[in-house]
Amino acid sequence: LFNGIKLCRIMSNLKAIRMALQLTQSELGDVFGQTKSNISQMETGNLDLSVANARKLIEFAKTRGMEISFDTIYAPQP
Repeated sequence: LFNGIKLCRIMSNLKAIRMALQLTQSELGDVFGQTKSNISQMETGNLDLSVANARKLIEFAKTRGMEISFDTIYAPQP
């Protein structure tokens, strides 16, 4: 749980962000220095997305003209 919210709901935001950036799991893994398998596990909530990787994602998104924040990444979906 993250602040009382189940992580698998939160991490579905990671998939939406990845898709908006038009990245494969392997390409996002390169950004994080992680494997495709780890990205898949992050997207399903089986592996936590670290704050360090969230920062990398925010910075990478800026290079693609996309503004995201910790709230975008960690906010629960409706």
